[in-house]
Amino acid sequence: MIRDILIRLAKTISEASKAIIGWFSSARLEEKSEWDFKQKHDLYTNLEKEDLRTLQGEKVKSYEELLIANWLYENGVEYEYEPDYEFDTSDPTKRNYCPDFRLTESGVYIEHFGVRKQMHIVSKLPLVSL
Repeated sequence: MIRDILIRLAKTISEASKAIIGWFSSARLEEKSEWDFKQKHDLYTNLEKEDLRTLQGEKVKSYEELLIANWLYENGVEYEYEPDYEFDTSDPTKRNYCPDFRLTESGVYIEHFGVRKQMHIVSKLPLVSL
């Protein structure tokens, strides 16, 4: 019954629709970062318990990826989450690269880089494919 009420409100009242989408996209979650945990393992354990799902239903790996995916969805930008990269980058020591997002219309890749307490050198492929 509640689901039906929310759907009816979202379809008929634009302000209610925005509020409902806003709540489901992020307000129900407590934002946590790697800095809130003593060990990286604790962060991943917490994220698995959160079961972070986008408005399209994909399970994402971080709160930031959730925000990006939901922003894209709310703004009508079609995307794929963690698609296979169009070029084979694997070798015997690593799997093929999977960017965080690929915008389906333009083919542009978006990679989210989390900020760490300590500086690490990160080597990844270019963010944009021409």
